[in-house]
Amino acid sequence: MIRGLWAMIGAAALGCTTPAMSLQADDDTAEANITAPEETAVQRALDRGLGIYHHDQAAWHSTDTLREDLPRQRWQEVRGWLVDEVASGYRVTYYGVDGDSFRGIYSAIWSPGEGIIAQDVLAPDQGMFTVRSSTAVFWEKVQ
Repeated sequence: MIRGLWAMIGAAALGCTTPAMSLQADDDTAEANITAPEETAVQRALDRGLGIYHHDQAAWHSTDTLREDLPRQRWQEVRGWLVDEVASGYRVTYYGVDGDSFRGIYSAIWSPGEGIIAQDVLAPDQGMFTVRSSTAVFWEKVQ
């Protein structure tokens, strides 16, 4: 089991697409004696790690497309990004500051196994949001 876990971590580190991970004990190893609560905790950790990996991949690959799609002088407008899980993958929205609000500059959707499947340079009025509204949405998702 540990050998398989290291293989998955190694594949992820090399940028390989990782299939959905599941915890399965080999009958002939000492690790097969894992308890049900431990198995649940390890599976949650694997799922969390895969989620972090996917968020990172979405940000990385969408940054590459942003640099291809936006002129260099617009790159300095970017002040941050948000990654949201959507039905088709992970949507990354890059934003800049506009007075008391944030303005979306660029958006892309990354899908595991497919890469960037959609991208859009946002019009100035297309991606406006306030700190209060985006924080409320964030807290609704967390809780």
